[in-house]
Amino acid sequence: MGEKNRQRHVCFDHECLEEVLLRVQSRRLRYKIRRDKPLNFLVKDLEERVIEMAEVAN
Repeated sequence: MGEKNRQRHVCFDHECLEEVLLRVQSRRLRYKIRRDKPLNFLVKDLEERVIEMAEVAN
């Protein structure tokens, strides 16, 4: 665990992140889109942990 129970994060390109979002939606996981450009959203995993998914802004 990181400071304040925060983990490191990873960034994705737009195409990959859109695919991740489609999979999240197809599995009916809870998510919230924070920003469209660059794409950034939060998703809860099956254990109710919040994971931030962020696109690399070039």
